[in-house]
Amino acid sequence: MRLAVGDDECYLRDLQVSAQYQNQGIGAQAITESVRLAREYGVKQLRLRVFKISPDYHLYTRCGFTIASEDDRFFNMIQNIT
Repeated sequence: MRLAVGDDECYLRDLQVSAQYQNQGIGAQAITESVRLAREYGVKQLRLRVFKISPDYHLYTRCGFTIASEDDRFFNMIQNIT
């Protein structure tokens, strides 16, 4: 997992879980940690970009992300940090 921090936003990039560890809650734990870090940085939104065909989209929606915009291939998703 990699986070890029801006003034008011934090971008979640490169969240990857090895195949042998998928479907064990590790991705959700990583997102929870990214939200915690975003709060620590004092940003207002956590953002990410995901391929429309990716099954990860469902993980992100379960973890509170919503679609902010989209193009032909990607969903741009956000989660407001409170």
